Amino acid sequence: MRSKFTWMLTLCLVFFVQIGFAQVKQVNGVVRTEFGDPIPGASVLLVGTNEGTETNIEGNYSLNAEKGNRIRVVLEGFKKVTVPVFDFILLI
Repeated sequence: MRSKFTWMLTLCLVFFVQIGFAQVKQVNGVVRTEFGDPIPGASVLLVGTNEGTETNIEGNYSLNAEKGNRIRVVLEGFKKVTVPVFDFILLI
């Protein structure tokens, strides 16, 4: 009986540790020019993955990412920008 309890306790501990480390969160932001004008249609990509999205007409985007990931914003005619994901909402 004791070994079953130890096994279940270990399984629960591993589960909670995994939840603590795998914190995928929704990152929201706005892509703007240096003058503050929104940029619609810019590609917002997670570096090293196939995941990405495009900005809407107001320059807003939403993407699932983990802390430490890097986001690259690409639009023809503009400089490519790569920024890290932090714990707060990212505005670029």
